[in-house]
Amino acid sequence: MTPEEEQAVAYHVRELAKLLYKDADASQTPMTNLGEIEAAVREQVQKHVTPKMGVFLSKQLRA
Repeated sequence: MTPEEEQAVAYHVRELAKLLYKDADASQTPMTNLGEIEAAVREQVQKHVTPKMGVFLSKQLRA
């Protein structure tokens, strides 16, 4: 990965984190300790990110 691509990934991860945090906050997901934060992150990633990555990767295999 080029330095520019790494910067792009870092930028998009930060923006995604903001959106996921807002969603977790809106649903009143408790995040008062490290365990709760880890559980919230895992839930958000499994709910919103992983399915879309799977679709993207499966399309890449078919191309």
